[in-house]
Amino acid sequence: MSLPGEIKRRLNMLVHRRRFRDELDEEMQLHLELRQQQQIALGLRPEDSRTAAMRRFGNTTRIWERSQMVWGWGWLESLLQDVVYGIRAMLRSPVLTMVALLSLALGIGANAAIFSFLDAVLLRSLPVEDPQRLVLLGTADSSGITDAFACTEFYSYPFYRQFQAKNAVFSLTAAIFSMTNDVHGFVENRTESEPMQVQLVSGTYFATLGVKAQLGRMLTDADDTTEGNHPVAVTSQRFWKRSLAGDPEVVGRTVTLGNTMFTIVGLAPPEFFGTKVGDAPDLWVPLLMTQSVPPG
Repeated sequence: MSLPGEIKRRLNMLVHRRRFRDELDEEMQLHLELRQQQQIALGLRPEDSRTAAMRRFGNTTRIWERSQMVWGWGWLESLLQDVVYGIRAMLRSPVLTMVALLSLALGIGANAAIFSFLDAVLLRSLPVEDPQRLVLLGTADSSGITDAFACTEFYSYPFYRQFQAKNAVFSLTAAIFSMTNDVHGFVENRTESEPMQVQLVSGTYFATLGVKAQLGRMLTDADDTTEGNHPVAVTSQRFWKRSLAGDPEVVGRTVTLGNTMFTIVGLAPPEFFGTKVGDAPDLWVPLLMTQSVPPG
């Protein structure tokens, strides 16, 4: 028999299992009566022939179980019976059932949240080229704010430039402002401001990470050579879709931050969210435009 036919036969048995059991009981009873008649014909008394017939026929319960395994899905029937029993038990104690369900929901939700956090922080690699080859200098735990004397957690921009010029170890170097600027800016032709997260980075930031633009171009070292003279920005996918309506002509559009109008020169790829898990800047701006980005 073909597989569809076999499945159809087993499902039919599952649905009409009461009729199947009645027919099987009737057939087994018929066999017992025939064997009993055979024993009587051999000379046994009627009361002894019944016992002998049942002994030769075998255990009827075992025969029923084997027939069920051959003709149907015993495990599925047992599962359905367990489910029905469980539902009845829960309906008898609705308060206990609700407490149990809420406990399960909270436990599953907490586990899912913890795994999502660990997946983002420990398991998932940064969406850049060769993330295992990146080296971060400085922890920036204070997010760029400290009053400690001779703090070694931060490096100045001049230090970065000296390090870049004298570097003989790394293939490329880049710098990141240690905190994201949460500002309110204006998209061109709009009169209402909106919140924006702006990340100040060196012109070599995207080249060091190996991140290519989806549209336009990324920032280059030429955008980060003269203080205040390169008001350009790269937009993230999230900001592009949210505030720029996914405009395919986004390159050349402007965003005003403080008193400075920045021209968008490129769109980051969809998978790129930056270099810090948990942060997702809307715009990346050259480091030498620091004074033009509030709070300056």
